[in-house]
Amino acid sequence: MKTSRAAAALTLMAVTLGTADVAAAATTDIGAVAEIRDARPPSPTAEGGNVVQVAEATGSYAVPSGYGTITAWRHSAGTSPGTLTFKVYRPTGPLREFLVVAADTRAVTANTVQSFPVRIPVRPGDRIGLSSEDLQLAYETFDPADKLGFFEPDPPPGTTKSTDGEPFPEYKLNVAATLASTPDAPSGGPTPPGGSPPPGPPTAGPPPGSLLAGTLPLAATRLRVLPSTFSAARSGPTVTKRRTRGARVSYSVRSRGAVRFTVRQSRPGRRKGSGSTARCVSATRENRNAARCTRTVTLAGSFTQTAVKGTNSFRFTGRLGGRRLKPGAYTLVATPRAGTRSGRSATSRFRITR
Repeated sequence: MKTSRAAAALTLMAVTLGTADVAAAATTDIGAVAEIRDARPPSPTAEGGNVVQVAEATGSYAVPSGYGTITAWRHSAGTSPGTLTFKVYRPTGPLREFLVVAADTRAVTANTVQSFPVRIPVRPGDRIGLSSEDLQLAYETFDPADKLGFFEPDPPPGTTKSTDGEPFPEYKLNVAATLASTPDAPSGGPTPPGGSPPPGPPTAGPPPGSLLAGTLPLAATRLRVLPSTFSAARSGPTVTKRRTRGARVSYSVRSRGAVRFTVRQSRPGRRKGSGSTARCVSATRENRNAARCTRTVTLAGSFTQTAVKGTNSFRFTGRLGGRRLKPGAYTLVATPRAGTRSGRSATSRFRITR
């Protein structure tokens, strides 16, 4: 009798351990797992965009068979803080066309690896992506098999959109996700074409201070510089009431508050390093024979406007930080702020002539 009980106990223990092993095996990671684990900084040349990884040499960005829920996503931030949106895209069949399944927007701290808990039902084949106006989103791999697809404008969840033009090679997105095969994974038959899988049970919200998709209180939109080509004023302030100078800048915000304006410019550079650690740096005599690249620089100087809810406008003279912008192409960036928090930026290109 004692022998039978002991055998039964051993059998129960074996079943329990086996069940634990199955549970432990029912998670997996996709995306830039190794890069983010090692806290590698993203490429400074990969700044901003609404992006999905459409192909990769190694490390899949697609949900594998047998997994139905994303439980967390991770990002290794670059040198700038800001807001970052994690997205799930579902291929619909036509070339480069995707359905936006879900989005999760969070505040990102510079130079840190952050993990954000979520519970997003997914299907095998769904792909992960990122959206941001100004954060560094990808690693330069120099492998043509790594390809990004870009969307413009940023498609919201529930919409179907094709990526713009041909995929952009030699980059992989700076994002990873953890998946689990859980009871709330899609079930009850296939999801109808163009539809989304049934949602899982309610879960606790994100940590205090994070920004939820769809509830982001700070956002600038519809930024325009008209005319987009003009001559910078030789003297005077950055903003003027005189209609004969500069260009009219218009933009919209969701609520009254401060909006900070900066100016970026693309400049030629030289590639330093290789692989995921490569950077685009200033051209010097020492690196003049290195591979050419283009780097984005935020110019010295900024200015702030107090905006009202809705549409706002002012006259921009083409001067910044007490200096006249030189002839060339630039990008104006509008970023709403509340205390130490920054919202979603808007951008608009313009050109300064002589």
